[in-house]
Amino acid sequence: MRIGYAAPEFPGQTHTFFWREILGLEALGAEVVPISTRPPPRHVMPHDWSAAAAARTVYLASTAPGAVARTGLDWPGALWGLRGDMARQGAGDAARMAAMAPFAAALVRHARALELDHVHVGSCGQTALIVAMARRLGGPPYSLTLHNP
Repeated sequence: MRIGYAAPEFPGQTHTFFWREILGLEALGAEVVPISTRPPPRHVMPHDWSAAAAARTVYLASTAPGAVARTGLDWPGALWGLRGDMARQGAGDAARMAAMAPFAAALVRHARALELDHVHVGSCGQTALIVAMARRLGGPPYSLTLHNP
């Protein structure tokens, strides 16, 4: 099974748990592709495993601006499909969804190219929104972890 593991600005200072979870999934036989919005600043990558983790991570920010054209998606149709989701949100959340849409499109493109069966999200912030939107745009199923109340 090929699993994308999505975490914000991975590998950051507090991401030891994510890295251990990735290694644990691989020990069980899964092929794991770390996915992140963008690389963290160098000063928050203090771990001895940070460079290796960053080298194998797919960063959506590096592909998001042109991702819409490269997805093969009917982008006006995809946005039309998200309109109900966006309409149920307040203005601020709808704007955030619109801003995250290129990242979601980039994730769809990468998930197809990498033949990901599933994406796991290590937190419930904006990365979770990106992965959920990607699913609505035809991306793979996903799961997420809520670490705190």
